[in-house]
Amino acid sequence: MYVGVADFVFDVPDPVEMDGQIKPFVTKTADLGYNGENLFIAGHGLGGVISQQYAESSKDYAKQIKGSILAGSVLLRDYHNLTMAGDTYFTINKPTYTLLGNLDGQMRITRGAEQYYHQVLNI
Repeated sequence: MYVGVADFVFDVPDPVEMDGQIKPFVTKTADLGYNGENLFIAGHGLGGVISQQYAESSKDYAKQIKGSILAGSVLLRDYHNLTMAGDTYFTINKPTYTLLGNLDGQMRITRGAEQYYHQVLNI
């Protein structure tokens, strides 16, 4: 497994910088002999928001991303809707693992409860 860590200005993820952050990682792993196509993206907090938006975009490396891992973050409301019967269905195109637990006060527990409802109870 190869892991790359993005280095954003002021440690704040920026959607505009995503391709530039991912390209060196993909290039370096290829130089090290990795020729696979299983690229996953992960993010924590705001990084989780930016990473899922990037994974769903049509940017260069986003097309290679097979799935997302969100820690201290949840799927955006933009990526799910309700059927006429009231059940949740997701419009996100890639598998996404979410892990919610936060001590910095940025993610409200109610937002986590809402996500649990849509991902587990109302699916």
